[in-house]
Amino acid sequence: WSEAELFAALARAQSQEVDGWIAAHVALAAAKGRRLVSYEGGQHLAGDSGNDALTALFTAANRASAMGVAYATYLDRWRDATGNSLFMHFTDVGPASRWGSWGALEFPEQGTSPKYDALKAFAGTDDIGVQPPDPGGSEYVAIEPARVVDTRASAGGDGPVRGGAGGVRTMSLAIGPDGSPGGVPEGATAVVYNVTVPTPGAGGHLRIGPGGAPVPPTSVLNFRPGESIANCLTSKIGAARTISVYASAEVDVIIDVLGYYLPAAQRSPPAEAGRDPAASTRRFTATAPRRAYDAALAADGLLPPGADRLVSVTAGLDGSTPLVPAGAGAVAYNLTVVRPGGVGHLRTMPGDVTDSPSSAINWTAPDEVIANALVTRLDGQGRLKVSNRSGSAVRFLVDVVGYYSDHGGLFHPMAPTRAIDTREASAQRAGPLLPGGRLSVDSRLTAAPPGAMAIAYNLAAVRTATAGHLRTLPAGAELPDASALNWPGPGYTRANGLQTAISPTGALEVHNGSAAPVDVIVDVAGYFG
Repeated sequence: WSEAELFAALARAQSQEVDGWIAAHVALAAAKGRRLVSYEGGQHLAGDSGNDALTALFTAANRASAMGVAYATYLDRWRDATGNSLFMHFTDVGPASRWGSWGALEFPEQGTSPKYDALKAFAGTDDIGVQPPDPGGSEYVAIEPARVVDTRASAGGDGPVRGGAGGVRTMSLAIGPDGSPGGVPEGATAVVYNVTVPTPGAGGHLRIGPGGAPVPPTSVLNFRPGESIANCLTSKIGAARTISVYASAEVDVIIDVLGYYLPAAQRSPPAEAGRDPAASTRRFTATAPRRAYDAALAADGLLPPGADRLVSVTAGLDGSTPLVPAGAGAVAYNLTVVRPGGVGHLRTMPGDVTDSPSSAINWTAPDEVIANALVTRLDGQGRLKVSNRSGSAVRFLVDVVGYYSDHGGLFHPMAPTRAIDTREASAQRAGPLLPGGRLSVDSRLTAAPPGAMAIAYNLAAVRTATAGHLRTLPAGAELPDASALNWPGPGYTRANGLQTAISPTGALEVHNGSAAPVDVIVDVAGYFG
């Protein structure tokens, strides 16, 4: 078929079939005393996923002006038949692929398309739920780790989050578990926090979104029975300073706030205890991943049980390669624990802080390699502190990926957006990432506009076949030595919330450093620029 033949067939189907279906369902709803609403309305051109010619035809049709005419006709018929009842379109943003062209927009910055324009005309408004990133941008305020959520009954919490959709819980980031002021003030647009699942009774995953909005379908943390695990995330929040948390299985949740983003026009944060308003609000500069510290190479050796250690991030392992400049207020880094002798956790905090109640990275299995990407305020000498709360000496690594200072990019948060999932065949990737291979995630998928220099995202490895790691880098750049995500063996799903520089064209690359294929997921939370 040509496009013209396809749209002629759609017009016939509208008159001969779809109009009748709508009328029949209106009558059925009326007979039951109910109002008919549409769920997942819109075009459903999704044929044989293995037929490239058919995929190309359907993709072109979804971009054609005739699709806008077909949409307008369809929506008008719906309004006339139902009395302008609720119509939920599927979906707001999504790239075209052999599985279908579902998105009204193919990427958040697109702004216009035949389907999107028809939906706006039908709704009579420019605001139909597709929210591009805030053009103003926000600056980061780093604070001492502040525990704002702990559901454990032993800590005075309300008990675990129930599994399933009925257990979604809204959690405040504005107040602590004891009612004291929390880490996030009014006006914040996004928050950086460490979410921990302590000793779950069953395996599952968490999904987290802005409070008051539907929980996104993208998971942020996967856990196994008995495995305490953490992930540091950057999340958009609403005006109420809350997040919604979904758990697929009943589990306790701990949240420690590390910092937040304020609109750039709101430069002066509240002068609260533990914060330095003059030095904390910062802009982000992404760097190539560089190792600042390896306990195995340090003069003091592995970090003993119960001990603290000051770690400078101003220079690389050679002591001369500059990493974080003087005056930087915070550092973004990957903290990796390498084959510990037993179960435990590390805590991280600014170098001038005595102690912190918040764990930064947890491990349950000895001899594994596990990483968590974090953002920590620095002391006046460019240092952070690492505390070992396990029963054995620990080798840990600190790999710097960027820093916050007076110069750099503003953050533009967005609701979690899935950029790529190799389990689903697409034009970019069909099937898992092969050993030694690189996966390119271009600007259309990262939602990074021209001028963006880095993205915040959640990286996940799924269906692992052997122990291994992933590395991330700007597309076309030299492969870094530092890993971004590690897993200890087959059958794991592991995630890490990261901030990574992107290429001048807005693309990110993921390298598979394992000896077996692995599926990769990238969910974008915003960009810096």
